This record gives sequence, structure tokens and C-alpha cells, in this order.
Amino acid sequence: MGDLEAFLENPYVEFLTVSLTTADRFGRIAASLRQKGTPLPTNDIWIAAHAIESGAELLSFDRHFEAIEGLVWTHL
Repeated sequence: MGDLEAFLENPYVEFLTVSLTTADRFGRIAASLRQKGTPLPTNDIWIAAHAIESGAELLSFDRHFEAIEGLVWTHL
């Protein structure tokens, strides 16, 4: 078993698929950030959209996540 497979087998890891709700949330976040003049990397917006959708707290070293309204975020 490879590293990715072993990671995904961990009972604390949940694989989230991209749904229409995720895509809608992504678009709303991206538009809001663009309107504020604070764009973020696309992958980070997807991560934030999933975290908000699933009710998860996002732990990150990247301070730019603080610009996303509604995201429960902790800077490490």
C-alpha cells in the first residue's frame, strides 16, 4: 500500500467529493475575494469551500485564509 492509500485508510480522514454545492460556494468565495481585491490561489479557495461546506475547522500556516468570511480557521 502506498502513502496516499495508507493516508486515506485512516479513520480520521474523510474524502470529500466536489459537489454542485461546493462549486457554488467556491464561486461565491472567489467573487467576494475578487470584489475585496484580495484574491487567493484557486486551490486554497477549493479547500475553504470544502471546509465551510463540511463544517470543518481549517488549520493552516497560510494567513490569507483569514480573508474568507464564514471560514472557521486557525493559524498554526
